[in-house]
Amino acid sequence: MPAGILGDHKLDYIISGTPRSGTGFMAKLFTSAGIPIGHEMFFGMPGHGYYPQNARGDSSWMAVPFIHNFDSTVIHIVRNPLKTLASLLHRETFSEERMAKSIYTFFKTVRVPSLDRYEGLDKYLAFYLDWNKAIDQVENIRVKLEDVTKDPKPMLDDLGIKYDPAKLYNKPYNQSNNPTPNLTLDNFTTCTPELLEKFIKLARSYGYELEEVIDNETGDTLTSDASMI
Repeated sequence: MPAGILGDHKLDYIISGTPRSGTGFMAKLFTSAGIPIGHEMFFGMPGHGYYPQNARGDSSWMAVPFIHNFDSTVIHIVRNPLKTLASLLHRETFSEERMAKSIYTFFKTVRVPSLDRYEGLDKYLAFYLDWNKAIDQVENIRVKLEDVTKDPKPMLDDLGIKYDPAKLYNKPYNQSNNPTPNLTLDNFTTCTPELLEKFIKLARSYGYELEEVIDNETGDTLTSDASMI
């Protein structure tokens, strides 16, 4: 048994979001605050993950299908939706090659069967919607990655966690020698309009105002509609 896993497997905290939302950063942050949290330790692939000693929980996007089985404090981590999707696209998450070879992509598609109905960018929108909405149903607290990386103390205070401010982990959460290209809503003009509307509406509910986008074929303005989602 890996050193970080407690014998009774009690999970005081489960932190989850979509891939590329900051679960790795959150694991290091909580551990630095005196609450050891693994990253893809309980919910992850064998041979990978971050295993702090005496872990009290796990931070993993792969926890989503199983969260309802645990009596844990569920922290939903969200990141700017366009940044999140840009990172998934940059990694060609739902490309034919990934669909055929990647066990991570296989896990996503098995857990979100509706993805079979979509092609191209629609797959990314559908995955983002279904994965986050599943966490919405069980979350105890929702936080924005941008807020936490700027100042984690309000979140930790809300959770009643005592910490030493000088020891808090504060390294950039998405360092890369191969930067992710920018993505805007204009990249989604060929997507299913209803799916895009739902995406915009969900982003707004999370505190992200995405810019207006014009459908190149019809000239219609696509904005979030309260009747959607």
